[in-house]
Amino acid sequence: MFNAFLNRVKTLPNFCYFHRRRIGVNIMMVSMLSGFAFKFKDSENEKLRMAIAGCLAHTTVETSFHMVDTVNIRSKANPTSGNTTMLSLVSKIWQKEGLIGFGRGFTAAFYGAVMSGFSYFFLYTLFKQKI
Repeated sequence: MFNAFLNRVKTLPNFCYFHRRRIGVNIMMVSMLSGFAFKFKDSENEKLRMAIAGCLAHTTVETSFHMVDTVNIRSKANPTSGNTTMLSLVSKIWQKEGLIGFGRGFTAAFYGAVMSGFSYFFLYTLFKQKI
């Protein structure tokens, strides 16, 4: 069991090296958005500041709960497994795919969270000012 864990950990640097541009773009995007959120703090453009804050909020939530969502979605996608517990699903994913298995689909979820957070908070602030 411990050797399988070590093999999974050894593949993580290869994964990071292969996806280095994607990881770099994500880090750059989050840091740029947080910088803009503080830059416009005292400006008249409240809509843009709130939209950027919404981006960061949605991205933080998606990052925090992505692993839990992955296990939940896989349990619903494979209902033939019967009455299995979440812990057994977690161990099944860990044994088959390792740590990377929990992060599958994160890129799409990340960009979706950025766009939905931006649009939701921008439109909310826009309509709030109109009313």
